[in-house]
Amino acid sequence: MKRTKKPLAILMSIVLLLCAIPLMQASAQPYDDYLEHYQSGMWEYTLEDGEASISGLYPDEELTGTVIVPEILDGYPVTEIDWIYSATEITLYIPAGIDFLDTSLAGLFGGNISAVEIDKDNPNYTTIDGVIYTKDKKILVSYLPNGPESYTVPDGVITIGAGAFTCNESIKHIILPESLEFIGEAAFEWCENLETIKIKNNLKEILKYAFHGCYNLKSFDVPASLTSIREFVFNNCYSLQSINVASENPVYSSKDGVLYNKNKTELIRFPEGKTFEGWTFPSSVTTIGHSGFYSCDMENIVIPENIEIIGKLAFGSCYFLESVTFAENSSLDTIGELAFSSCESLKTLKLPEGLKSIMHCAFEWSGIERIYIPQSVLFVDSYAAQESSLTDVYYAGTKSQWSNILAEDNDNFYYYDGYSEFDYAEIHYNAQQTAHGNCNSEISWQYDGMGILTISGSGEMPSYPQGKNAPWNEFANIITTIEIEEGIAKIDGFYKCTNLKRIILPESLEYLASCVFCWNSDDPVEIIYKGLPEQWEDIEFGSHEWDSCFCYDIYRAIYIDNEDFVIDSLDIIVEGSTTVKYGETAYLYADIPIINSYYIPEIRHDTLYYVNYFLPVDTQLSWYVDSGEYFSGDIFEEYACSMTSKISGTEILTVCLEDEDGWTIYNDDGDPIEASIELTSKAGIFEILAYIFRSIFEMILSFFMF
Repeated sequence: MKRTKKPLAILMSIVLLLCAIPLMQASAQPYDDYLEHYQSGMWEYTLEDGEASISGLYPDEELTGTVIVPEILDGYPVTEIDWIYSATEITLYIPAGIDFLDTSLAGLFGGNISAVEIDKDNPNYTTIDGVIYTKDKKILVSYLPNGPESYTVPDGVITIGAGAFTCNESIKHIILPESLEFIGEAAFEWCENLETIKIKNNLKEILKYAFHGCYNLKSFDVPASLTSIREFVFNNCYSLQSINVASENPVYSSKDGVLYNKNKTELIRFPEGKTFEGWTFPSSVTTIGHSGFYSCDMENIVIPENIEIIGKLAFGSCYFLESVTFAENSSLDTIGELAFSSCESLKTLKLPEGLKSIMHCAFEWSGIERIYIPQSVLFVDSYAAQESSLTDVYYAGTKSQWSNILAEDNDNFYYYDGYSEFDYAEIHYNAQQTAHGNCNSEISWQYDGMGILTISGSGEMPSYPQGKNAPWNEFANIITTIEIEEGIAKIDGFYKCTNLKRIILPESLEYLASCVFCWNSDDPVEIIYKGLPEQWEDIEFGSHEWDSCFCYDIYRAIYIDNEDFVIDSLDIIVEGSTTVKYGETAYLYADIPIINSYYIPEIRHDTLYYVNYFLPVDTQLSWYVDSGEYFSGDIFEEYACSMTSKISGTEILTVCLEDEDGWTIYNDDGDPIEASIELTSKAGIFEILAYIFRSIFEMILSFFMF
């Protein structure tokens, strides 16, 4: 099933705003900001070199019938139309003096313009069935916003002009004539309902963005005559499943619906709607071209050994891409600009030995946190990881070598101000690429060169008390993540992993050896358990051997990573009587999941308490959570409930579970997670008399003050 590409939705919405004006017609005009806009009656216009260009239509009342474009506004001759939108159905009449129609921004017309008439004396333009052409009828200039859903371009037309169909919502099927040679820039961009286009064998060139954003276009046939397909032509065509090239074409070829150059050394475009199941790179491919896999719905990909260049935007906006694996004998030389930009799900990337260059913004806006860079790299652009999630760089060379290869791409026209992401990431020098071995016949280990140690197999790990003789000790001080895979029942031996940040534990775990996770680090370690809370309670812990062992912190740091785990209740138990006398404290014990950045969500017993001080009626008292002893000592946090103090009476107290930001947490049924308990507040006779006398005294005092 095709997944919704949410990050793209915002961009799409912005672009669509240029195509369809809102109910209030004032702000949908996609004009150039550098020109000042003027208003004359219902017409908006810009001035340049003493001539006016129409940029908007803003009537005070609904328009009907034929609307004539003025020839003069405020004394300036009107010579150009940039954009006209009408919320009501009208026919637009264009006089002879309009000598230029600018379709380059977002088409020419929008809304309910149902027909266009052009004065017969206009020197540059004419219409055929309401569609605008140049006077010689060789260029289709602009299609109607509400034109027919099927259209056959008449024979004799040589060019579909730039932006001719841009953002058109009505066109579904189009047949191009044998005379057609060129499809202009953005000619069909954002024609979201376009399903089929029939091309004859005379087309020579398609300019960039021509079919960009045609969501429903399912296939495209490249005739033998077509020898130039520019960038971004098929980007964001989510339903496109095949690009088929005529065998006689001298420049392009296709295989299984994928577009290549003629000898298949460059993969030009993998259709976004095509499935990856069963597909592999042809052995002849050495280059992944510009936008080769742009916005494709993939989770993982293996880059074979024959690939030498990953081009600009090759995997741009592949939002669901989680892993990229390079062949062991990779020939990769260059990672181009924006090659992995906006790959939000890609957290780690291990680049192959032999790589030479990493270009500008290669990982911009990506989710990459950890990256391995081999010593073979000779150039890394300073802004390669700009605006990414990068935290750790594992570089196989020395600090001096890193300083020499990190530089700005002086050929790039765009630079960022300030710091790059490399300034904030931790650089690990002399990082080894990989290491692996066996713990015993059943269990193996592997270090990936980027801080991850993986333990695989089944059964019990051998014992490495206090980390002694652990085979991964060579990497212990740079290991940041330990992943214990399913099947392991007992673990031991990570004491020397002083930079540990994350531990992933399997559901199969039964026993944690004594001080297995003792470490000499002040930073909290995230421990992720794949099972359920009740399973965690059944895991056996080895006894602590010395006071400095930090194993007890594992219980506080546990994070249950299991989709079946749902918090749906909060249990509270009162210690002793529910009647709380003056000066006494009611202690309540609650099973409360901890909800914050480091401790989520451990089920833990906590104490809530209420002290029945003798206060005036209706005084609000707060409950507090005794959060226990953390690294910084005792922490008392105000909790989400209160009680009305009474001389004598009963209160129903309700505790609602909240997250770290103060938002109420709800269960799967949409109900707040809460627990209620009944408490009786009671004062003795002396406290009651004291309250009465104090009340009388305050009344008298108020009277005299008045």
